[in-house]
Amino acid sequence: MTQWGWLRRTSIAAPLVVLALWLGAPAASAHSYFLDSDPPDGAILAKAPARVVLVFSSAVTADFTSADLVEARGQHYQPAAVVADRSTPNVVTLALPKVPTGSYRLTFVTRDRVDLHQTAGSIVFGVGTAPGGVTAAPQPAPARPSEFVLRWVGLAGLAALLGGLLIALLVAPRLGEGPDRARAQAAVLSMALGGALAHLASGAALLALQVAGLGPDLRRTVPRLLTGSEYGSRWLASSMLGVALVLFVALLRRQAARGGVASLGAEFGRLGPWALLTAQVRTLLLAVALAAATAVSGHAAGAAGLTAGEVLLRTLHLVAMGLWAGGLLGLVVGLLVLRRSGVQRAGGVRTLVLGFGRYAGIGFALLGVTGLLLSGSQVASVTALLSTSYGLVLALKVGATGLVAAVALRHAVFTWRALGSKGRHLRPPRALLATAGLECGGALVVMLLAAVLGSSAPARGPQFDPISSEVPATQVTRQSGELLGAVSVKPNRLGPNLLSVQVVDSRRPPLAPISGVSILLRQPGASGRSETLTTTRTGSRFDAGTVNLTAGDLDVAVLVHRSGLTDRVIQVPWRVNGPEVVRAPVVISAAPFAPLVNLVAALLAVTGAAVLLAGVLRSRRGRDEESGPVRTRTPAPHGGRIMHTVRGWRRPDGETSWRAGHPPRRGQDQRSQPAGDTSQRRP
Repeated sequence: MTQWGWLRRTSIAAPLVVLALWLGAPAASAHSYFLDSDPPDGAILAKAPARVVLVFSSAVTADFTSADLVEARGQHYQPAAVVADRSTPNVVTLALPKVPTGSYRLTFVTRDRVDLHQTAGSIVFGVGTAPGGVTAAPQPAPARPSEFVLRWVGLAGLAALLGGLLIALLVAPRLGEGPDRARAQAAVLSMALGGALAHLASGAALLALQVAGLGPDLRRTVPRLLTGSEYGSRWLASSMLGVALVLFVALLRRQAARGGVASLGAEFGRLGPWALLTAQVRTLLLAVALAAATAVSGHAAGAAGLTAGEVLLRTLHLVAMGLWAGGLLGLVVGLLVLRRSGVQRAGGVRTLVLGFGRYAGIGFALLGVTGLLLSGSQVASVTALLSTSYGLVLALKVGATGLVAAVALRHAVFTWRALGSKGRHLRPPRALLATAGLECGGALVVMLLAAVLGSSAPARGPQFDPISSEVPATQVTRQSGELLGAVSVKPNRLGPNLLSVQVVDSRRPPLAPISGVSILLRQPGASGRSETLTTTRTGSRFDAGTVNLTAGDLDVAVLVHRSGLTDRVIQVPWRVNGPEVVRAPVVISAAPFAPLVNLVAALLAVTGAAVLLAGVLRSRRGRDEESGPVRTRTPAPHGGRIMHTVRGWRRPDGETSWRAGHPPRRGQDQRSQPAGDTSQRRP
């Protein structure tokens, strides 16, 4: 193939890889929690609000947010508009129509931007009257069986794709040229092709499932879903990668059926850096890009999205899953092919098992390390681990992984023994195909539990956050010229608060007596609402009464009125704390979970690196012993005696050395002994 042909082919793969990574970088959380509202839940308002602001834990889409305002006597009102700010994608504003005095309940349904998971809930408020009971905090909808089954099919397909490429391009070439290698490569590449098709089908089925939940108007929802949501854009990128992979894997399978596919090492040895443009390397790059696109489509970080390091960590987790679980499936397929052929069965089986064992060990260790690091970001504490469905499924997944590791230990011991020179002729373990199939089935169970986790809300939230030791500030003092003002807000939390200010003139005598004080409350930002409050004077204290405040930053301006003088303004920055959070009952410990699992992950990484280094040294020592000095027995030319020659050992003069007590061959004595030494010469 010419250089320009490679360039034309890489022009197809490179944009798809870049597109997947670009679309995957700004991922938001796949489960949104309701945090706050303005007016707050249970508020009593003097006049009807013109809008309601809903704040969630992560980015949501306004296109798929709906709300219904119901008066206590049954009258329904629909919001005039639903708006989301691009700068704060986790905030949705509902424009309300004019409503009369009464008690109201606002029911809302929204979906996150990544996986369109639904969060539904309601708040109550009263206009000129007390509202009904405050509702419980809305929670994300639980995982649906149809969703996590489809996710499982997608994960299994991705693992089969990665594992099939691993066996076909890195392990099967060790069988050497011949029909066994061609049949094994064709079989595992067929498995990889099936995995790519399964991943495509599961993605399309998940899209149809989400569309079905958005309403009956498909002409309106489908275009908005594909072009106006992150879920739709990621599905398009993943589908493009999947179609490209189907074509490339089918091409490799056809090549394998015609005589075999060259290994990656052979291609780099033959072409050098130009091997990056071969079909094998392009297929691997597309597979890694597909893993990256899949990694950012599950539950993720928060409203700010994922960093490049987090995207890399999740991609490594899925690639490690493919190396181990998908490689196991590919190994079983290869063993079945060799068993059916019956030619050089023992040697071929041993070659496949030993060749895959190294990659399986690396993949399994990497899967454990990255899984622990990811669990630290998804589980808030030990209490969250043991008191939520997500935590219990995660614990079940860890236990299932441990059971599979116990089965895999048998294969690991055989690989370790075979790395040495004395294990070069070891026979594979008995019932190898059965135990490999058992380990493969366990890996599928682990992937099913991973799919359930990807469809569930993580075990984190304000109910699991550590209790802050800081006492909320309820009074702040500021000075403007000769005037000193102390603003007091109690209890300084979301909802009703008592607001007062004390103003003292420090100048003696004062320029003019203080005649009154007004308080201006304004939320930061150009669109923030403002409210002017009148006060009642008691000495130097001016009370504004009960004020409903929303959580967050607040600008407080105290306007001091004095006779004959311009009003003096005392600016006081303020921050209103959120409502009291109902803490989850402590189970064992409420300490953060991340430091513990990060420590375990570090220990596991060090242990894995040590085992890997020991395996490399053992393998190298075994190769050195196998290719080292070999003693041969050669018949002596006379006397029937045996002379032992050591191949590769030379004397300083360049001649072959000989063992003491056995005379050299005729003619060698004159070359190897000094001229004056005749003690060993024969007459």
